[in-house]
Amino acid sequence: MHVGWRMLDVTAVDAGTASGPLAVVDGVPSVRWSRAGGLVPLAGYLDERIALLGG
Repeated sequence: MHVGWRMLDVTAVDAGTASGPLAVVDGVPSVRWSRAGGLVPLAGYLDERIALLGG
């Protein structure tokens, strides 16, 4: 269960507007870990999450 989740608007992100933690920065899909954090490339974030799952 995820607390406080919301649907992302991928059409808005594709048009250049952020939706929740997802945005495109200089053509690179990026994610923001927290409200106070900066945007990081989505690929690196997903690689890290997947590695953590592998234990």
